[in-house]
Amino acid sequence: EKLKITSFSEFGLTNPENIQFLSESVRLSGWFFENKGKKKCAVVFAHGFQGTRYGVLKYTPIFWKNGCHLLLYDHRHHGDSGGEFGTFGYHERYDM
Repeated sequence: EKLKITSFSEFGLTNPENIQFLSESVRLSGWFFENKGKKKCAVVFAHGFQGTRYGVLKYTPIFWKNGCHLLLYDHRHHGDSGGEFGTFGYHERYDM
């Protein structure tokens, strides 16, 4: 189930760019938050089994405050991403 959020500003974030990309013919969906600040780093967030990108939003503020770009996406067969089944990391490693 998706976390109920009214605005990304609840996490101190700007609105993200909605992204989609293909990995091994599977469509993956996510958000990219471009930090206009210091731009010292970028972080890719990975959620756990049966989770979604909504579940890792709580970890974003500390990285955002330090000037990092953020990428949050749903792994295959999770959330808004495609895929008939998850592979417990076997194919997901190529997705990342």
